[in-house]
Formats: sequence, structure tokens, C-alpha cells
Amino acid sequence: MITQTQCRMARVALDLGVRDLARIADVSPNTVARLERGDTLHPRTLAYIRGALEAEGVAFINNSAVSAWGGEGVRLNGDGPKSAMAKLFEAIWELPDFRDQPEAAYIALIDVLDRYLNIIDDEGRQPDAWERLDLNDALNALNRSNVFLAASYLRHGITPPDNQSPDYPMSNDAIESTAGLDLAYFRRCSEALRTRGYMGTAS
Repeated sequence: MITQTQCRMARVALDLGVRDLARIADVSPNTVARLERGDTLHPRTLAYIRGALEAEGVAFINNSAVSAWGGEGVRLNGDGPKSAMAKLFEAIWELPDFRDQPEAAYIALIDVLDRYLNIIDDEGRQPDAWERLDLNDALNALNRSNVFLAASYLRHGITPPDNQSPDYPMSNDAIESTAGLDLAYFRRCSEALRTRGYMGTAS
């Protein structure tokens, strides 16, 4: 995954402060600080931050990797394979302009959603309550061709658990209302929206 040492080394290599990395990774500065203090974070959070650093050009060397000096570390401009999370970050960063290219943004957002669904599937799990709520709201916004709102919900849906605010509204009713929204549901909706296509100005 990523260790506290690797996170600090990657930041130094990229000349980033804690707030800089937080901005790039779309997490709170406190989440980065907790990682570098050695606090236990959710595995999804660790994969998320590592993916952001990989997308910036950092390659991670784990203890089991071949290295002249041994031990874990990082390397800049690594030419090794990037994680699915790193590719997700790149896709988010390369989203077309919502105002000038709404139709292209619509398709690109569906691509980002599909990438994220593949990550969830590869992790061998179903979306959790946070993801179900926001991903469904993103689908509803796409259905109205509101690409700006869809992007906002989608980004919040993939935000890692350690970055979720305890004040975020999540009533039992909201959890129950999304309980049946599994991977198969999201894939069906994604395919339907892709087939239908962009419908013009959001209402």
C-alpha cells in the first residue's frame, strides 16, 4: 500500500507540502498528517493517496522489491505499471471543460464512474453506504445532463473514508434507501446513460 515514510519521501521528491498533497489527492490536510504520523487509516484511503502520488510520477518500492539498498522507498518518473487508482486520478484530472465541452464531459464522467466500479469490483466488495448515496446522486445528475453536479457527486463518492466528515448527512433512512444499489445496478445505469447519450442543457 503506502507507508508513512513513503508518503513523506514522495512529498519531498515532488517538493510538496502537506497541504499541496492534500489538494492534489483531494483529501484533508489532516488525513495526510495522520498518515505521516503513522495512524491507522482505512485501506481505501491509503490506496487513494498512493494513486494520487503515482499519477504525479512517483513509483513505489516495497520491501519485497529488488533494490540495491533494500527496504521501502520511492522513485520519481518510474516507468512501472500504474495502479488503477492512479489511472482514475489521471482520468479525473483530464476531464473536459464542463461549460465548453459538456457532451465530452458527460462521456468522460461515465468513463470515470466505470473505472471506479472496476476498482470496487477488483477489491472484491460492494459499494458502501457513502459510495452508494453519492454515486447514485451522480447518476441522477448525469440523467439530467448536469455534468457539473455529476462531477461533484462522483468525486465525493470516491473520497476515502478517513476524509468523510462526521457531519455528513447519513440517516438510517438514506442508508436503507440505497441498500439495493449494488455493482450490477451501477453498471446497468452507466451503460444506459452511455447508450442514451448527452441530452443537452441540464434542467
